[in-house]
Amino acid sequence: MKTTAAIAWQANQPLSLHEVDLQAPQQGEVLIELKATGICHTDYYTWSGADPEGLFPAILGHEGDHPRSRRRTVPAGGHEWQ
Repeated sequence: MKTTAAIAWQANQPLSLHEVDLQAPQQGEVLIELKATGICHTDYYTWSGADPEGLFPAILGHEGDHPRSRRRTVPAGGHEWQ
């Protein structure tokens, strides 16, 4: 499946939006729709170029939110978010 990601191609440069391939969820995983994401301090450290282990290109922003977000259990074979 396709999605749009903000990619950091190199340190301290503006992020750019690109369409990327997203692997389908595997056993025990779920796919959620994010409406907003943020960059945590660790991501910012990488993006700044100060992280000696930081690799580029990088897709930053693993902390997200959705206006209807809530925890729930999805049974095996369950369906996507509705």
